[in-house]
Amino acid sequence: MNAVRIGILSGLAVTAPLAVWMLGSAAADTSGPWLGPEGVRALFVAAAVGASAVLPVCAPHATARGLATAAACLLLVPLPLVVLMWLMGAAGAHVLAAGFGVLALFALVILLIFKATGRAMPDSFARALVLATVQVGGVVAAFALRDQWLGWLGL
Repeated sequence: MNAVRIGILSGLAVTAPLAVWMLGSAAADTSGPWLGPEGVRALFVAAAVGASAVLPVCAPHATARGLATAAACLLLVPLPLVVLMWLMGAAGAHVLAAGFGVLALFALVILLIFKATGRAMPDSFARALVLATVQVGGVVAAFALRDQWLGWLGL
């Protein structure tokens, strides 16, 4: 499976449950379809956790261009949901754009760590251990520190 397909499928896996939850909560809301900041927070946390869990899977075998494309696909799949949030008034456009910028930076850092590790320790057990540690550490950091980095965005 190529990096683009992994990025798209991962983005769909992250976005589909959130879309069902958000549309269900919008339909159940009698005062109007407003998702609120908790929906925006959930989307960004899920996308960051998905990026840190999925992008390293395709990192060892992909080229730099393939990795950038996979990261772009993973982050752009939820874009229609973000536009829906903006249209419903859940958050301002600048907050959503800043959130996507932070996600792109997070994905880039993870990919750079994986590429540097791959060059420093080619095909060794230590490399696999470091890559797994970075992957788990990225997931934990994205989830555990969500209040700090979402606070920077004003969410």
